[in-house]
Amino acid sequence: MKCDLQCWSNIASIITLIITTVATIVGLWGYFSYRFNIYQKQRKLEQYLQGQNKKANGQALRSLLHIVRHVGLTEDEIIQISFKSKRIDRRINTDEKGFAKSLLFVYV
Repeated sequence: MKCDLQCWSNIASIITLIITTVATIVGLWGYFSYRFNIYQKQRKLEQYLQGQNKKANGQALRSLLHIVRHVGLTEDEIIQISFKSKRIDRRINTDEKGFAKSLLFVYV
């Protein structure tokens, strides 16, 4: 079968369409798996703080290091999740001069 310039152009268009479709699927899969991973971490942190609140019969404040140790998230992840979540509140622990000493988290 002989293939002229028009034939090669059609073949190139089909290959381009296939590559674009595969790249789109891979990109969407990566995006949704990233978002699902963030959602899982948020739920994990919220459930932990909610459980701590129930144990303490009220406002159980937990520090960054405490959460890192018990939940297994990094400090950056905890702070980002606390800003995205409507159920996690941030509180400041101050020293005797009124300066911020530590950042605490609570389930509301």
